[in-house]
Amino acid sequence: ETCGSPTSCAPYADEENENFEIGVKADLLDGKLRLNAALFQTKYNNLQRDTVVSVKDAAGNTFQETQSVNEGESTAEGLELELSYAPSSRLRFDAFLGLLDHSYDSYNPGADPGPLGLTGAARRFDFSALDVSFSPEVTAGGTMTYIQDLASNASLSYSLNFHYMSE
Repeated sequence: ETCGSPTSCAPYADEENENFEIGVKADLLDGKLRLNAALFQTKYNNLQRDTVVSVKDAAGNTFQETQSVNEGESTAEGLELELSYAPSSRLRFDAFLGLLDHSYDSYNPGADPGPLGLTGAARRFDFSALDVSFSPEVTAGGTMTYIQDLASNASLSYSLNFHYMSE
């Protein structure tokens, strides 16, 4: 990360999380079917987020820069399912589904204007009602693969797949 002012060059704390997961991995139908499933909960502390702030340099010029801050906590709960089915050595089906409920428990970043070269009282903003970025509620996908053997001892692989991700 690059920095342009003493506040953006300052260190920030490690993001920490605690994860609890329970799941199953099963091979069924004489090994033709594999099923993996997991329920999980992850609690994040000291969330690392980037924020854009206005900064004044020693000459009084105002500019904007992105600073990393540790502000907030969140909880993610979800379910992950994976399925692989190979009815023959030439045909295989794979599918996955992920369901995620990820929300901020608290997200109240603030800036002390003094170190930024600005005037006024420190302000905090409550962003805890916002959606957590990069946390789609649903992800799903699937693939069908067929392998065709050729007379030259080579093979061709045909694959059809799809992927879905919600906002």
